[in-house]
Amino acid sequence: MPRVKLLSAIIAPLLLLAPAAAAAERPVLEISSDTVLDPDKPYGAIVVKASGITIDGRGALLVGAEAGDPKTFTGTAVRAEGVSGVTLKNVRARGFERGLHVSQAEGWTVELPQEVHDILDKRTNPTWPTHWFVPRTTGQGVFRGSGGKPGKVAF
Repeated sequence: MPRVKLLSAIIAPLLLLAPAAAAAERPVLEISSDTVLDPDKPYGAIVVKASGITIDGRGALLVGAEAGDPKTFTGTAVRAEGVSGVTLKNVRARGFERGLHVSQAEGWTVELPQEVHDILDKRTNPTWPTHWFVPRTTGQGVFRGSGGKPGKVAF
């Protein structure tokens, strides 16, 4: 499984393809310790509350909107602020405006399902390295003036 080392203070949204799920309102899951999700149970959004933890979705699906125009979707599937060294793996998301948003953090690792990695890899220049990151935006250097605005990875 490809590992994507996220090397930034702000990690942009990441939308993952996933099959549709049955309609239901799902509560936000706050995670503060190592967690393994049930792949047979759909979940709502996740908020990561602690550093140095691993979240293994085992293919679990996070569900936002059940249907509609993706341009009208809201919310974030996985979000975190001020937590570092987190590993997120085997989590799928559908029906959110953003798949992943992390701010004021470093050292995140996201393990993408192989089929998602392949889609992203084929949509970029094959001579580029296979990793994605958002730089630290300190106001100095080549990224000065970027204002810490997140980018998007979507397909």
